[in-house]
Amino acid sequence: MTEESKVDAYIATQADFARPTLTHFRALVHAARPQASEAIKLGFPHFAYRTRNLASMAAFKGHAAIGFWYSEEDGIRAEQRGMGHLGHSP
Repeated sequence: MTEESKVDAYIATQADFARPTLTHFRALVHAARPQASEAIKLGFPHFAYRTRNLASMAAFKGHAAIGFWYSEEDGIRAEQRGMGHLGHSP
């Protein structure tokens, strides 16, 4: 099974509310970075470019989550700033 088919399977098994969000986010990542690879890491989809994780997505019982891991524009890894980085300038 390829990594892409694993991500397809992950999305297919999620709740009705989450599938469109996950599918849309996946398309956005590939539109912005066509060379991004996909892999299931820690049980949910991650997108990587070269050797860096760019983003991840996951679905849960009542919500879906999207995480951003690295921005080439500012050169700062998001996890270094923690969850509080969203909406804050460096």
